[in-house]
Amino acid sequence: MIRKILYRGYKVLCFLPSAIVFSYLAFIFIFLQAGTSFGSYLRALFVLGVFLISDLMLYQHRWFGALPALAYGIYLFIGAFQNHGQIFDERPIYLILCIYYLLGSIVAAVIRYKQKKNL
Repeated sequence: MIRKILYRGYKVLCFLPSAIVFSYLAFIFIFLQAGTSFGSYLRALFVLGVFLISDLMLYQHRWFGALPALAYGIYLFIGAFQNHGQIFDERPIYLILCIYYLLGSIVAAVIRYKQKKNL
């Protein structure tokens, strides 16, 4: 019973970053239509695509599915060391994103290993 609950929680957690990016896109489209450029829409759609692909592959217990999102998180983390006049420091958010996908790939690998071991 506890395994089923944890497994369902894993399924929900797989799509958490994609849901956050999707809500960011919805916020941009609904509230900030006039003040943003088309390039920001394309970048947000690209990020949503990367996260959706990674989340779908993690959902299927493929540990290498987290690599595109992990690479993008590392790119954002390194880029956050430049000062662009942000109101708050973005590095902790990007570090949490990297840790999330790293742990997600480890959990997916362990689940896949246990599934193959039981066969």
